[in-house]
Amino acid sequence: MSEATQLAFYCPTCHQELPEEGDIPIGLRLRAIRRAKGLSVTELAARMGVTHPYICNVKLGVKQISYQAFINAARVLGVSLDELAGFTREED
Repeated sequence: MSEATQLAFYCPTCHQELPEEGDIPIGLRLRAIRRAKGLSVTELAARMGVTHPYICNVKLGVKQISYQAFINAARVLGVSLDELAGFTREED
């Protein structure tokens, strides 16, 4: 992600900011990007073709996101799979 779209990630339990973007669970990255794009959970779920509870369970780490849902999430959110996964590219 570019510096202009830096996202802060917070623990859903203690609400402290988490240190490294690469260490952030997929559910928290999904939530942060969704919020940055101005989408509600219901809107994201509908556009992805999944249910609201599914998104919530992924966010909380109760359920792992399926491969197809992961691809759909990236498409709907307008980010690359690498960005959604938390991989960053180092500049030369």
